[in-house]
Amino acid sequence: MTTSQEVSSSKHKIDSLTSDFFRAVSFFEGNKPAYQNLYKLFIESGQLIKNSAILPEISNVRQSMVDAGE
Repeated sequence: MTTSQEVSSSKHKIDSLTSDFFRAVSFFEGNKPAYQNLYKLFIESGQLIKNSAILPEISNVRQSMVDAGE
């Protein structure tokens, strides 16, 4: 059985990872994103899925950085 403390701890961890991800990929015009920070958030085989088009774009962290010119 999962306790409310375990749920709260898990939610905090997920929220923290989500915030770290968005900090790594979000930037103001003229600045560069901190893509190098993505490596600490993903396992080596982790995938990024952009699902905002008809077909999803699936890549790993390294491919995403190359595609972005990093």
